[in-house]
Amino acid sequence: MKPLQLNRFNLLAGYTRLPSTRYITEEVEWYEAGNERLLGLVLRDRTDNDFGWTILARDRIARFRAIKFSHSLRSRKSARQALSVELAKCMKLSSDAFYQGR
Repeated sequence: MKPLQLNRFNLLAGYTRLPSTRYITEEVEWYEAGNERLLGLVLRDRTDNDFGWTILARDRIARFRAIKFSHSLRSRKSARQALSVELAKCMKLSSDAFYQGR
């Protein structure tokens, strides 16, 4: 898992965000794994002030979409650590494991 600049994340997957999510969460960290095969982000819930993470992978036509997420973590650090563990697990899967309707 390597840190990713927000600008790069936006180029790769900025279209995945729903406009309303900005009212609910704040993105605080962005990552990539496997030479941008997978993307991850750490989020802070604006209401509860807890943290979560999301993993994105490419679908059958190479668009990123969310494949895993977690929430209600106590700290940014714990969200980052959990994201790292899950990204490592996902890296072991074949790309077609992320395709919708499989």
